[in-house]
Amino acid sequence: MLGKVTFSQQHLQQMISERGGFSVAQIRMSKEITKEAKGKGKGPSHLVGLELDESMIDMLIKLKSAKTASYSRKKKKKKAKDCCPFRQRVRDIKNKHNLQQIAAEQVLEKNSISPQFSAKDFYKSREWRHLRAKVLERYTCKCMMCGHSPKEHGIVIHVDHIKPRSTHPHLQLREDNLQLLCEDCNLGKSNHYFTDWRPNLC
Repeated sequence: MLGKVTFSQQHLQQMISERGGFSVAQIRMSKEITKEAKGKGKGPSHLVGLELDESMIDMLIKLKSAKTASYSRKKKKKKAKDCCPFRQRVRDIKNKHNLQQIAAEQVLEKNSISPQFSAKDFYKSREWRHLRAKVLERYTCKCMMCGHSPKEHGIVIHVDHIKPRSTHPHLQLREDNLQLLCEDCNLGKSNHYFTDWRPNLC
């Protein structure tokens, strides 16, 4: 028959699973043993120094395999939490934003103008000047917002991005995103408004 042995730190180390903890079964058994011996149920570390049957110590060590079951239950619970509709919606929005950003970068790359280019570099680019001339030729040279023209009112005409470059860089070389505004109207509009003032689309 197996005799009694003092439970040591070595025994405690043998009880610890590969994941670095104790199983639920080990904790329950430890509490029962310490309750009988000390009158208060405590965890595995409180077994050190107690006189226990060797068979009981062997059982405590073998019960560490039950740790896997407790981990799988935790994982399932966590997965269920992640299926929360709100969190899924947040993930969808982030993914959509990332896809839009990638699409914008691809359009910019195709048009050979980097999103990092300053406004000064952009407005000096060959692509922009060619497009600007095309838009000026297409529309009557007057402000689409206030109706003023350079000949009658001595104003300066700007080719304006309806959806601003700062917020929609992927539309900076799209002809359907351009309109003619006088300097005052364009500065007043800035990047705060997206109103399309083109007469044929009003």
